[in-house]
Amino acid sequence: MTDTYIALYSTGQRGKYHWQLVFPTSSGGALGHTGLVFQVRLKEVWVTEHYDCMNLLEDPTFLCVVRLPPVSDPIKAQQIAAGEDPGQRDTPLLWTHSQAGLGWSCAQWIIRILRTYIAEGIMTDSLTAGAKDKGANFYLQICGLGAKAEDDEGAGQTEDGVWVLWWNT
Repeated sequence: MTDTYIALYSTGQRGKYHWQLVFPTSSGGALGHTGLVFQVRLKEVWVTEHYDCMNLLEDPTFLCVVRLPPVSDPIKAQQIAAGEDPGQRDTPLLWTHSQAGLGWSCAQWIIRILRTYIAEGIMTDSLTAGAKDKGANFYLQICGLGAKAEDDEGAGQTEDGVWVLWWNT
């Protein structure tokens, strides 16, 4: 079992964050200083970025990580993340985005990956990203945790200099 995290970065808009999928490089390792990181960014088109060793603490917009259930097969999880198409494809937008007139996002990309982990049986289906709402409530939950971290530095706990919150609190 390998811990899995969503790293949240401030975008300057309260409640809206840039999301990254993070796997520590070693169990109990220095979370803030090393990790496998997967993300998408909108350049002219959506592109996937993967970093083998990234210091989360170097970015001044880094806010916190949200600890998710562990994955039972970290190699498969990383292969899925690395191979996931960065674009929307036929994935419906979350209602949180479609009703607000927003488009595809890094958060929706990560939710799609988490739903794949659940479908492949490498992550528990108790994670609300697999819910019938296609992950919209999970999205709101994670953004709420980001807002909580912005407002209350006592939220969660610090591990290796990183604020860690739990997805199910």
